[in-house]
Amino acid sequence: MYFHKIRLFFVYLFLLVLLTACGHPIPTASVDLLKQKKAILILTSPSLDKSLQNQLVQTLNTWKQTELITYEWLQQVNVVDDLLINKINQIPYSYIMVISSDLTPTTLTEAGKAPDKRWIVLSDATHLEAIPTTIPDNVAVYQLNASLLTTQWNEAVARTQQAQQQQLTMNGIYHSVGSVTYGNIPTPTPTPSPNIPPINLQKPGAVILIWPSIWADQLKVIQLNSFEKGLHYYTTQQMKINY
Repeated sequence: MYFHKIRLFFVYLFLLVLLTACGHPIPTASVDLLKQKKAILILTSPSLDKSLQNQLVQTLNTWKQTELITYEWLQQVNVVDDLLINKINQIPYSYIMVISSDLTPTTLTEAGKAPDKRWIVLSDATHLEAIPTTIPDNVAVYQLNASLLTTQWNEAVARTQQAQQQQLTMNGIYHSVGSVTYGNIPTPTPTPSPNIPPINLQKPGAVILIWPSIWADQLKVIQLNSFEKGLHYYTTQQMKINY
């Protein structure tokens, strides 16, 4: 009988310890991480390049796993309209990310109807575009910079020109290579040279966008809440001329 009571005592003690452990509060760090979680909505058009789509899938999954950023992705979006705006206004997205030059016009028109949302428009155009005349206060637009592209082209021409001159000087021949000129939009029109074919920077495919660098920049914006409205240009690390 004595040993039976001792055994019951230890059983009760074990159950008490187990119940106490089950009732242990969630660590503060976990609660803080949940509070920091952000949600973004991705909008892409039917014209989204397949390779870019694959890159986007990998990027978003990485953000979800390592940065606790949840996302919803609406594909095959032709326009940003009132129906879409109503959906957006019902969900507390931290950011709306539009990845398509096709959706830029309707985004700029409709984004003001969701004023508490921050919109990031990433143009996927691989050629120069006209500069938007009006951008709502809750929208940031990223696109190619004509001046940077012109500088890159001139540098390429200069390097090739120097190499040509060194070679031709040995033969007693001298050739000059023209530089880039551009107009109102602007429109660079480089003069061709023996080894550099002419390039039209307004033609699709004239420029290569370096998306990993673009994603990294936007991740910082989301993490640091460093959203800045207005027009922004891709940097020299985020694009290059497709020679």
